[in-house]
Amino acid sequence: MTELGTVLDGKYEILKKVGQGGMSIVYLAMDNRLNKQWAVKEIKNDGSKSVETLLKGLEREANILKNVDHPVLPRIVDIINENGTIYVIMDFVEGKPLNEVLKAEGAQKQSDVIEWGRALASALDYLHSMNPPIIYRDMKPSNVMLKPDGSVKLIDFGTAKEYIIENNADTTALGTRGYAAPEQFGDAQGRGIYNTDARTDIYNLGATLYHLVTGKNPCEPPYEIKPIRQWNPMLSSGLEQIIIKCCQSNPNDRYQSCSELLYALDHYNELDNEYRAKAKKKLVTFGVMAGLSLLSVGCAIFGGVKKNEIKEKNYSNKILEAEDALQDNDINGAIKIYKEAIALDESSSDAYLGLLDTYAYYYDMDQNTDTVSENVDSGAKLGVRYVTKYIDKVNADVVYEVAIIYYNEIQDYKAAMQYFNQVNDSANFPDETAQAAYYSAICENKIKKNSNFANSKENLVNFETYNSEELEDTNPSKYVNYLNIASIYVDNLGSDTADMPQRTIALLTEANEKLDENSTALSNALPEDRNVKYYTAQYARILYSVYSYQAKNTNVDAEKETYYLSAIDSLNRYLASIDITDPNLPDTTKKSYVKYMKEEAETYIALEKISDNKDYYDQAEKVYSSAESSMGTVDNAADIYVSHLTYLYDRYSGEYGSNPKRWKQDGIQKIKAVYNAGSKINILVSRGNNEWNSLIVNSAISDIINGNTAVTGSEE
Repeated sequence: MTELGTVLDGKYEILKKVGQGGMSIVYLAMDNRLNKQWAVKEIKNDGSKSVETLLKGLEREANILKNVDHPVLPRIVDIINENGTIYVIMDFVEGKPLNEVLKAEGAQKQSDVIEWGRALASALDYLHSMNPPIIYRDMKPSNVMLKPDGSVKLIDFGTAKEYIIENNADTTALGTRGYAAPEQFGDAQGRGIYNTDARTDIYNLGATLYHLVTGKNPCEPPYEIKPIRQWNPMLSSGLEQIIIKCCQSNPNDRYQSCSELLYALDHYNELDNEYRAKAKKKLVTFGVMAGLSLLSVGCAIFGGVKKNEIKEKNYSNKILEAEDALQDNDINGAIKIYKEAIALDESSSDAYLGLLDTYAYYYDMDQNTDTVSENVDSGAKLGVRYVTKYIDKVNADVVYEVAIIYYNEIQDYKAAMQYFNQVNDSANFPDETAQAAYYSAICENKIKKNSNFANSKENLVNFETYNSEELEDTNPSKYVNYLNIASIYVDNLGSDTADMPQRTIALLTEANEKLDENSTALSNALPEDRNVKYYTAQYARILYSVYSYQAKNTNVDAEKETYYLSAIDSLNRYLASIDITDPNLPDTTKKSYVKYMKEEAETYIALEKISDNKDYYDQAEKVYSSAESSMGTVDNAADIYVSHLTYLYDRYSGEYGSNPKRWKQDGIQKIKAVYNAGSKINILVSRGNNEWNSLIVNSAISDIINGNTAVTGSEE
């Protein structure tokens, strides 16, 4: 131990001892030349082989680290070797090591742990990119200092590495059991130690985050890293997946770089879909850019505070109480507590976001739908109505969430655009700002069908790129965005931007491929009414419109036929999604079925006219017959019978003339059958239908109905 008052290298005066590790002592020293305090780490050489090896390695690394410049890494400003003792002069870091914080407080807030994880991953990434790379190898809470401002800094860097010598081997292993990766120790005898690399630090950091967010020390029983939600179900499943991947035994199964890990931490909430689907039975499919992170905010608070430590009328504790109420399925209680939190602090976001989330995604499920009037506002409307009273006091993330709920849940695009436009450029919420511009462009086009599409196309194309490249393929919001963008593109097929048909086809081709590749994961994440089958059908419906548009806007018959056939293929994929036999099928869906069956038959008729292929007429007949068989004679089927009767009249009068006596007998029988079935439909007969009536009164069909059709002509 160096005596107090000793002056090293003529300038560093040892003032006091501030800490001690297994092989090092840390002092506070004053630089008498610069009048600045530094930390001095002393490592004494006891002559052992392991310490000699350690000192050589530390001196080499410390010399490299003299050049580091990263806010999480302490600067090493000098290295002194006096008589076999190494003194490393570095920044003096005020604060408390995280192992002491854990001992005093237990598990830490999830939001804090994620921020610390980002900072540490960034520091490790910086070290790994040095030449040569520096591998830290001993990340653990005791080596991370929590500063008074809430930020963290690595300590014991390159100096206080803990060596563990296995009894039965002559191999030296570096790291701390529980946090160290398997490759740092080899087998039970210390044999087979692998070369450590960046992935070793990733394991160490994952184990550290596990300890911080759960309060469970991996160095203590049960000596394993379990999924974090086994300890606290309210924690983020996204963070759980990240920690599990970090702590895989095989380095090849971990993140392969800290930059990759850092990206995952930045987007951890986008991995939360499966958990939210199980927790809610209805995923927040449309609000991922902001909505999917809401539970994590409350969960982070829950993770770090014991119930018996909750203090009344404290904002953070109110958030905890609300989350606790949600755990107990007390939805109204949670809403009440969130409102109490807002009354305590009208500027903080957590209570607003929690309230919006609870109203939008829990409230309606909690109500008795048999007794609630249809005129009663939905939970989503109640939530935004309450929060917008404070809209001038809230942060941009809350305004963004209000806009998302108007957009996705309420589908009030005018209100959504108003709030998207209010999301100002903010250093704290840059992602929301960029996304708000995209959504605002979509809202404008949904509100104003005749708006100048060219003015908003750039934003939409940017949004398309963002959606394709930035959002995870398992994120349900990705597929909502595909649908919304394609819907606007198809509404503007006739605009001056001639690339819209091909752009829409390419967009939805990609969407379908992603759906197929991720169908298993998405089937667990998407709500029942917006599942994989739903999106497949909606994409097909839009593709039908695009191919039909292309067919009608080309003068080349071969191209026209190709487009029409593609249109029919898309339409059949859409129609396959409708179970017309379902007794609970809504009238709107039945009408859609009739509309598109009619359009499919008419497409086959158009194909016959351009190709002179009578097989297409037969296909049209099959479509009409199938639709009539499925629908029967309910009012919704009226358009099918009108279209079918018109088709038969046009076909036979075109082939054989206006005199029905020259028509084929089977054609006459078909007309009679369609007429007899159609006459049972109330809306056609009792209420009247101009097109139907003109067909049966003013054409040859009247002769067929009245029996004036003794065949004298063609039997072709």
